[in-house]
Amino acid sequence: MFEFAVSLHSAIESSFYGLYFAGAQLRPVGFPHVVDDDSRRKITPKAVAAAYKKQWPDCGMGAELATVKDSTFYDKLARTRNVLAHRIAPGFEHRVTLIGDALESAEEYGDELVWRGEKLETLVPDMLSGTEGLLRGLWTRAAEFFESART
Repeated sequence: MFEFAVSLHSAIESSFYGLYFAGAQLRPVGFPHVVDDDSRRKITPKAVAAAYKKQWPDCGMGAELATVKDSTFYDKLARTRNVLAHRIAPGFEHRVTLIGDALESAEEYGDELVWRGEKLETLVPDMLSGTEGLLRGLWTRAAEFFESART
């Protein structure tokens, strides 16, 4: 579960990061955080959406980035990733198991594992399809944006 949630979150965050650098190729002045490692730490989903909205206010790319960033699904995925990364990551003393004492967020009901109130048998596919949906919308809009930028 740890690797799955972290990977899904990373796919979205990496898309934002990559789109920031792509925008910098078109309008370097509008994407100033590409110069050094310290400045690159300022590249966040919020900063990426703001840069696109400012540089191309009428294209819809900034709005699409903001939609992804502000979605309840992305927020839930980020919170899930943070709980897993900071509370039960490999190397920490806490573990989620089906044997012995479980963390408050993981419980076994009969033959089902429930994490934070959701059955894993539905949570995992929902997380995957939710991430696919966000990325599909984002990259479809990005393809349209960059195609129009070429002309």
